[in-house]
Amino acid sequence: MASPRFRLVADPALGVSDLEACLKDFHSACTDSKKSLNFGEYLKLPPGLTWKSAPNAAHLAKLSPLLCKHAAIAPNGVLPAKKHKMALESLESVHNSIGLQKSEKRSLPDFLDFCDDTIRMALSHCRSLKNDLAKARLFRKADSSQQRAIEDVLSLLTGVSAEAVAEEAVERGSGSQSLALVPQGVSTSSLEVEEVITPGAKKLAESQGLCSELQQFQQVDPAAVFQSVLGKEDWDGSQGACCGVEEVKTPQKQQKPQTAKLADGSPKLFLKGLLSIKNIGPEDMEVVNGLKDHKVNLEKPPPKPKSKNKKQPLFACCPRVPALASDSRLFGTLSLDSAA
Repeated sequence: MASPRFRLVADPALGVSDLEACLKDFHSACTDSKKSLNFGEYLKLPPGLTWKSAPNAAHLAKLSPLLCKHAAIAPNGVLPAKKHKMALESLESVHNSIGLQKSEKRSLPDFLDFCDDTIRMALSHCRSLKNDLAKARLFRKADSSQQRAIEDVLSLLTGVSAEAVAEEAVERGSGSQSLALVPQGVSTSSLEVEEVITPGAKKLAESQGLCSELQQFQQVDPAAVFQSVLGKEDWDGSQGACCGVEEVKTPQKQQKPQTAKLADGSPKLFLKGLLSIKNIGPEDMEVVNGLKDHKVNLEKPPPKPKSKNKKQPLFACCPRVPALASDSRLFGTLSLDSAA
């Protein structure tokens, strides 16, 4: 039978007016101390802080005045999200701080979601500190003033049970899960070894187990291994037949059919098909019979030799003649001299 699950829920009797009065008391306390309240800067999250991350001591100490107001009306540290947003919307300091959040380009609904989520997440981290191991781990990272501020909040969270802390630890996946799962009034001696063993001891036990298996393997006689193999029955029912010396013949290689050479041409299957046709005219029969002795030369023809006797232009042998021939007067003079 599965164990019952313990989960904290918000008190249904907690109304919007209660949350609104809580926020107004905190706002009046800040204004009496002459401090300007900007919810955006006051609730600013450290880098990497989420619902499932470990609590941040500096962040919880900074929010401790506001968290104490909420823990006074909600001892279990759970707030109704919808009612809490309505109470935040009625607060004047929230509307005044919207003007300072223009650089982040946040609308009013987004800013209300951010404020509600940040406050409820801080209360969730405070609930996880009800576990002694998680509290000791966080206090090692906090100074004395931060420890006192966080202790003020934890002293007001009287409605948080150990079962609920264990359930939240399982959901968050924190390191305190193994101790939180141990019920109250049960000694660890009655638990199984796997539940209280540390990871280092588990690795050491595994390494020792591997060493013992290796020692057992080294103590085995090799001759006994061969005898056990020989004692096994073969597929034909005989013992030791697999180790018998038998002449194993390799299969003969089959010769692949040689392909016809390109020079011989392909088989004249098409021609045989033409000859098998009986209804062929006499003229077509003469053409088909003439194809019997015809062989196709599949070799490439030799390249044509380049002609060396190129046509040369007139007077190419005498370079001075074209220059003289271009001048009609000189050409005429030469012709007169030759005639004389």
